[in-house]
Amino acid sequence: MISIVICTYNSPDLINKCVNSILKQKGVEEKIEILFVDGGSDNTTIDLLKSISRKRIKNIEFKIINNLEKIAEGKGRGKWKGFYESKGKLVGFIDQDNEFVREDTLAKVIKLMKKEKECFGFAHRLFLDKRENWINQTISLIGTDPILAYRSLDYLSNIGKLNFEKKVGYIVVKIPKEEIIITGGNCFFYRRKDLNKIGGYTQDVDNIYLLNKLNKNKIILLDEKTTNHRAIESFFEFLKKKRKYGKSYSNEKREFSYIPKTRIEKRNFIINLWKIIFILPLVVEKIIFSIKYKEPRHLLTIPLYYVCFFTYFLGILENFLKFRK
Repeated sequence: MISIVICTYNSPDLINKCVNSILKQKGVEEKIEILFVDGGSDNTTIDLLKSISRKRIKNIEFKIINNLEKIAEGKGRGKWKGFYESKGKLVGFIDQDNEFVREDTLAKVIKLMKKEKECFGFAHRLFLDKRENWINQTISLIGTDPILAYRSLDYLSNIGKLNFEKKVGYIVVKIPKEEIIITGGNCFFYRRKDLNKIGGYTQDVDNIYLLNKLNKNKIILLDEKTTNHRAIESFFEFLKKKRKYGKSYSNEKREFSYIPKTRIEKRNFIINLWKIIFILPLVVEKIIFSIKYKEPRHLLTIPLYYVCFFTYFLGILENFLKFRK
């Protein structure tokens, strides 16, 4: 059996698209278990989840779980609960604003996870949907956090800076201990036995950090782009999310830290910060990328860098002033 955990909160249209993209998957012989972990949605969304769960589809079963914490990631929260309620040997975590863009993706996940025994997980490249708003299009190039793009799987895969072993149709990526790659948790599949070793699912960066300490440091990544991530509906929503993250990052007490610790982390952090502060290096880099990869949308990433930079700075400053009081 393969389990798929979807944390839900309102947005019935997105949930429908996400679920339908799973139901359309072909070539899957294993039973599929879809677990909705709901964080207090309105009646319209709850009715949709119940309607979906009543469907009788061969080899697919559904389950609705109430997430009282109303937060998707972290110990005791949505994805953590979904993992412990699931039964599959493979457990996938798909955010409700994601959908598969190909109908053979899940079959490839299962096949390659059986083949590549050393790999603890299966990540997905973001599909660039040109019908989406400009923010979602740029996020598919650099990941959901521009400030941390230099450590993002999406960004590194798009500019060819991953440490990998080439296979037919996919690559095996080795995540270095010196600088943990941020894969993003929007669509990721794990082996249950590996998550059990670290106490279950907490958050994608924490999972990968803790597994890396156990010398579990390889993941699978298809050559093709497989998921569409409708992360942001408007520029205002993007700004609001970044303000929230800016405050939470400086408050977190966890073993993994976004603050650089190793020599390589410090070096890359300083280089990235230097490019942003002095503006011109960042602009030149994006012009080069837009020409080299024939993708002018790299230029649209520039304003997102500065929105994140100033929002995070203000959030950290706010926390600092509160602490001083």
